Amino acid sequence: KRLPSRQDDENLARWIQKQKQRVLESIAATATTTGDEVTTGGDDSSNSNSNNNKNENESTSGGSIMDNNAAASPTTTYRPSPSPKLLSTEQVVQLATVGVSFAPPPPKATIETRCQEWIRYRLENAPKNPPSKSSLGIWANDTIKKYRNWKLGKQKTCNLTPALMDQLTKAGFVFPTDQEIEAFRKQQIEQEQKNPTKHSWDDYFGLLQKYKEEQGHLTVPRNEPKLGNWTHRQRKEYNKLKRGEKSTMNPERLKKLLSIGFTFSNIDWRKIRPGPPPGGGNDG
Repeated sequence: KRLPSRQDDENLARWIQKQKQRVLESIAATATTTGDEVTTGGDDSSNSNSNNNKNENESTSGGSIMDNNAAASPTTTYRPSPSPKLLSTEQVVQLATVGVSFAPPPPKATIETRCQEWIRYRLENAPKNPPSKSSLGIWANDTIKKYRNWKLGKQKTCNLTPALMDQLTKAGFVFPTDQEIEAFRKQQIEQEQKNPTKHSWDDYFGLLQKYKEEQGHLTVPRNEPKLGNWTHRQRKEYNKLKRGEKSTMNPERLKKLLSIGFTFSNIDWRKIRPGPPPGGGNDG
C-alpha cells in the first residue's frame, strides 16, 4: 500500500469541509421546515364556508360528500420533506465518532490578541519561545517575515504598531536588526545572480506583454518554452484564490493580468495550435 500523499490529505480536508457544510444545510432545512408549515381549514371563515358547502352538498348528493369531509381532519398540516442530499442523523453520528467536529470555527484572533498570547506564553515559560510548529510559533515567524519585508520596502505598512512592538520586545520577542536585514538582502541578490534563469513574477509578466506585442494575442500554447507553464500556473493559482485556498495570486497581480486582456478560462492549451483563437479574440 502506498503512503498517503499531500494531495490525499488536501482531498480529505475538502471532503470533511463539504460534510460540515451539509450538516449546516441540514440544520437550516430543519429550521425552515418547522417554520414553513402550511395549515389549511383551521380559521373561522373557512369553517363557515365549509358549513355552507356541507349543507348544499347534503341536499344535492345525499350526504356522500359530507361523509368524506367528516372522515378527513378539519386541519391539514403540510411539512416539506428534507432534501435527499442532506446528511442523515446516522451519517452525522458516524463522522462525529471519528473525531469530525461540527462546531463553528472560532473567530480569527486579532493582532493585539496574538501579541498578548505570545507575551503570556513567554512569561510563563521564559526563556523558551513557543514551538515553531505551534500556532503561536507560526504567527511569530510570519510576524518577523512581514517586519523584514516592511524594512526592505516589499510591503507598504507594518502589521504591528510601535506600542505592540515595544511590548513584544520587552517580553523577549527578537526582531531582526538592520544589519541582519541588510545581510538577508545581499544573500537574496547573490542567489538571484547564481540562478540567472530564475525570473520573478514581474519578469514573466513583462515577457507576456512582449509576447502580445509580437503575436497580437494572448493565446500562449502550453509548449511555449518560457510562458506556457507560467500562464498555466496563473490560472491554477486564480482558481485556488476563488476557492479560498492559499494562493500566490493577489489583487495586484490579478489587476495587471486583466489590464492586458488575460483571461482565466479552463481551456486545455495543450490541445490547441499556436495563434489567435477563432474570431480574433484575446483569450488567454
